[in-house]
Amino acid sequence: MKSKNTLTFKDAARHVLGALVLALALPGAAPRALAQATFNPPERMTYQGYLTDANGFPLATNAPKNYDIVFSIYNDANAGTLLWNEQQTVTVDRGNFSVLLGEGTSSSQSLHGDLSTLFTNSTASDRWVAITVKGIGSGGADASIVPRLRLLSTPYAFLAKRAREVDGTALTTGTIPDARLSANVALRNTNNSFAASQFINANLTVDGVLQSTTLTNTGNAYITALRTTNLTVTGSANVSGALSTGSATVTNALSAGSATVSGALSTGSATVSGALSTGSATVSGALSTGSATVSGALSAGSSTITYANVTGSELFYNNVAIWGKNTAGGNEPAFWPRAENGTYINYGTSGFCIRNNSSVTTLYMSSSGYVQIGGAPADAVLNVGGVTRTFTSYGRLSTSSVTTGNFARTDVPLAIHAWGHILATEFDVDSDVRIKTDLHPTDSAQDLDILMEIQITDFRFKDTVANSAAPQKKVIAQQVETVFPQAVNQHKGVVPDIYTNAEVRDGWVQLATDLKPGERVRLITPDADSTEDVLEVRADSFRTTLKPGAEKAFVYGREVPDFHDVDYDAIAMLNVSATQQIKREKDEEIQSLQAENTRLRQELAALQQSVEARLTAIEQHLTPAPQTSLPPMANPSK
Repeated sequence: MKSKNTLTFKDAARHVLGALVLALALPGAAPRALAQATFNPPERMTYQGYLTDANGFPLATNAPKNYDIVFSIYNDANAGTLLWNEQQTVTVDRGNFSVLLGEGTSSSQSLHGDLSTLFTNSTASDRWVAITVKGIGSGGADASIVPRLRLLSTPYAFLAKRAREVDGTALTTGTIPDARLSANVALRNTNNSFAASQFINANLTVDGVLQSTTLTNTGNAYITALRTTNLTVTGSANVSGALSTGSATVTNALSAGSATVSGALSTGSATVSGALSTGSATVSGALSTGSATVSGALSAGSSTITYANVTGSELFYNNVAIWGKNTAGGNEPAFWPRAENGTYINYGTSGFCIRNNSSVTTLYMSSSGYVQIGGAPADAVLNVGGVTRTFTSYGRLSTSSVTTGNFARTDVPLAIHAWGHILATEFDVDSDVRIKTDLHPTDSAQDLDILMEIQITDFRFKDTVANSAAPQKKVIAQQVETVFPQAVNQHKGVVPDIYTNAEVRDGWVQLATDLKPGERVRLITPDADSTEDVLEVRADSFRTTLKPGAEKAFVYGREVPDFHDVDYDAIAMLNVSATQQIKREKDEEIQSLQAENTRLRQELAALQQSVEARLTAIEQHLTPAPQTSLPPMANPSK
């Protein structure tokens, strides 16, 4: 029988190990002859597999090819302890390979022992094989297959289990003399005394009370499973397995001294109505793999829990919290989940920190609510650090010439990339003269000419969901670039040039487009929103690196390397300069008009004076001279 598990990885080079087939005891390669035959089985194990890339095509399709592969065996499906490993040079032919584990060489971990030693202890049933193929990942890195595959028994191997038990039904004839038995084996018809510690892996049934007078313990009592009435231990009780496979009920103290539990206290449920220990309790495993109810104290002294493996949910009742000790030595709630009133995280005067594995604080909130992200100083309520990003251009117009070569701007620290609107009462921009150089007055007349060349356009957005359907009155970056290129930047971005729904079948998006292999397209599925590489294109569909599982997708559009954006602050400053130029020109025009007006007034005043003088002269010339009166004449008749 074969068990096949297909696994997929993505990296920069798109090297992927795909499927692994595990088969035990299958014919394939002939075992190497041993130097000398013995009564032990050979220390070899047949292992076969099948390797594919991310597209499902087998490796070494055209011709056989050798790969260096490290085979490892662990005692856990995910983490656990590395028990054995070796490296072999494996020939892969159309994806298939077959090796004999045990014939390789030691790898860097140097755990190349006998395979038989891995299947002799109490955890022998849990063995997983991990495979690492050397040098096929991105940049020559090693590629590891996850998840690991579990080793299982062949049918007739179950006989070994019956041989280990050797119960009464297995011994059909003959007897075993006492002389052939170890001194640690209990005899039914006589008293037994043991000098060493005894391990009981099954149930221990005691009709009466199991006390120290009945159980002589000169050292420690190691009990894997116990079902009895009372257990009295005057020393320390070390439980390496489960205290009970059903339920454990402790009405008094589990130990008057110390209690060390390295396994599970119970695989069913554990109810402790007294103290787990009146001295100290050290629990390095899980208190219970089922449920644990502690009515009293876990310990009347101190309780140390190395780790707790919780397979279910943790229930916090109302007003129950996780507490921590503050700097004053007192206890206070640190994490306070409350379904009715929300969840609280309480922190002290030193603030709240989120750190990475290198103990570097990436987010900090002070006790006053000031937030610092990315190491930014605390100058405002929200402080965000910047990351220098590269904006790539591919030739554009400038004010002096046409630039055709590629160049990149690497001096743009990007602090916040908002995919929507930003609303604030005020925006302040750093403008201190001490951070600037090469200062010179701008040519306002030229700025006015440039401003007059910028076109204002009425339009609506294609993506009305993200950008609204309201009418817009703004500039177009490509048009601004032709007259004012310093206000335009280019970077990678996605344009909604497809913007439609489509079905997905076996990884193929059922939609006819003009996409080409190597391009990238934004796909929105019910579970994700991502930009994927286009791998193949057909007349009616295309295939990308989208993870399998999606049945529908909204195809937004392709990613372009020259997505344009506009620096509206630069355009605003251009407008200020142009407005100042208009003001200066109008001022000069007004001054000229005022001077002309003054001159005309002066000329008019002089003309008025001249006209008045002339009128006076004319009036004088036209006015008659006054007449002189004559004396009366004599009367001649007298």
